[in-house]
Amino acid sequence: MGDIMNIDVNYHSSIRVNDIYVDPYNVSEGNAKYIFITHSHYDHYSFEDINKIVTENTVFVCTSDVYNDLKSKLSNEIFVVEPNKSYSINGLKFETFSSYNINKKFHPNQRIQQIRLVLFLECPLDQHCHNLMG
Repeated sequence: MGDIMNIDVNYHSSIRVNDIYVDPYNVSEGNAKYIFITHSHYDHYSFEDINKIVTENTVFVCTSDVYNDLKSKLSNEIFVVEPNKSYSINGLKFETFSSYNINKKFHPNQRIQQIRLVLFLECPLDQHCHNLMG
């Protein structure tokens, strides 16, 4: 039997799948293998919450609008991603898409550095699994 896939929705777009975190916000203590930051809003990029889960081996995947701040605070490996591309980082495969709201000023279409994710995770054969969008 394979590992059990644990999925938690912490808040809004803050999601944890085992040791992969997307937009950590309102998280409990943990050890992140990967942390994805989709854009710089406080409920997507919370350094206070990142500190609860980051280890020296955590790999970050983020947009350009948070890269400099993140790099100034941590020495971890950081990958900057752009919308509408496919990636494979250390064997973890994912795709990015542009993300914006058509009726809200704080998510205009021009902010192309905001992303939506599709993570491709391997699932044990004895479990039902789905792609997870963050």
